[in-house]
Amino acid sequence: MQSERRKNKGDESVCRVLNEEEMCRIYHEYLPRDFAADEIKPLVLMLDMLHNGTYEPLGLYLEGQLCGYAFFIRKEDWLLLDYYVILPEWRNQGIGGIFLKKFKEFFRDCAGILLEVERPEMAEDEQERTIRVHRIRFYQRNGVQLTGLKVRLFGVPFYIMVMPLLENPKEALWKEELDLLYHAMLPGALYRENVEWDC
Repeated sequence: MQSERRKNKGDESVCRVLNEEEMCRIYHEYLPRDFAADEIKPLVLMLDMLHNGTYEPLGLYLEGQLCGYAFFIRKEDWLLLDYYVILPEWRNQGIGGIFLKKFKEFFRDCAGILLEVERPEMAEDEQERTIRVHRIRFYQRNGVQLTGLKVRLFGVPFYIMVMPLLENPKEALWKEELDLLYHAMLPGALYRENVEWDC
């Protein structure tokens, strides 16, 4: 019965591009609740990327209500998942997996989606380590692969994961494509000062 309910939710859910007003509302109402202040980009930067075509905000709707959002940085046919949240009242219902499947449908003409996940072994305590492990396993259950790439962004250590869409290129290409995405997000000195590859 549970699996049937989840299937029906997936059939009834709608994934669509958010307009600028909707993105700004999520930025002001939800991002401060869902992310630490130092993880939230300046809105002006996000709007600049939106206007030049390198930012794509998506919303997942069920029964006409927003139940999740995902913001992507895009460079040609590769994407970097920037923010990804299922709203609290919709969690633990299979919605997270449904949204990831919608990514595959929505970006089916793209090569792949890259994700950053905080490294469990670098967590400050056991509770945080468990959360990070759980997050990685959730992605893996939904077809996202853990790569051997490691990067530090603004001093925070991440593993890189990938959701291949049209192809499954070598990790050297993943790094090359991700580096282009970082340059699109952090021009000039911002990139040099805040992006450090660990591999």
